[in-house]
Amino acid sequence: MMLPSTDRVELSISVHDAYDGLVRLLVDAQRFGWTLTELQATSRPDSSADIRLVVAAPQGIGRDVIAARLARHPSVAKVVVARGA
Repeated sequence: MMLPSTDRVELSISVHDAYDGLVRLLVDAQRFGWTLTELQATSRPDSSADIRLVVAAPQGIGRDVIAARLARHPSVAKVVVARGA
């Protein structure tokens, strides 16, 4: 059985609320069928956070589509595609 090809996508994300943002991003990654590869979060005193998220998504989805899907939440302030492989 052949496994589908995937693209590795690294995103830099800023969220207004660390807990809400992290939960929503992780739920979306799982719901869309992406494999979580790496996660790093740095919180700030005002409860916001900077998140580095690396996922493996089925090939052909497009990095811009991935960023748009994650940016739709009110707690997400900014999503930037840092790298794609």
